[in-house]
Amino acid sequence: MPDYNSREEFLWNGLEQLSRLPEDADPNCPICHERYSKGTWAESREEKFVRIRSCRHIFHTACLRAWISEQSKMDCPTCRHELYAGDDASTFILQLGQEVVQLVTNTQQAADELVTSQEMMINRLNAEIEDHRRRSEHHEALIASLKETAGACLEGDKQTDKDSSS
Repeated sequence: MPDYNSREEFLWNGLEQLSRLPEDADPNCPICHERYSKGTWAESREEKFVRIRSCRHIFHTACLRAWISEQSKMDCPTCRHELYAGDDASTFILQLGQEVVQLVTNTQQAADELVTSQEMMINRLNAEIEDHRRRSEHHEALIASLKETAGACLEGDKQTDKDSSS
């Protein structure tokens, strides 16, 4: 659960500006991995440190600002604790992107199913056409055989009629 509702709310309320680095702090910034300056040297360079109030992690102010300015970075760079909910626009864009991905996935699945269905239908039609062709060949052979038999019968009847008339 995020600590704040927006990036702006987090920047106003979720950070503590430090003028000095605490003695027990990690010696390096977790974002840039540069060593922090301590004591009067840091003060003379006007090096700025910032601490996230909820998880107490410390960073260079500039490093954390750069981290947070990325649209998808809504968590602590060290512990990944969710600091704020996405801004309305960025949340909308992320949700829209997820919906587009889901729509493309669903469309691809539907297209794959349609292709599979059409392939099955084509195979079934090809089988029916082949079956019809075989039956047609069989019928043509039967018709040819009947014609041959009928022709032979007619020839036999003509011969019988000639023999009986003579």
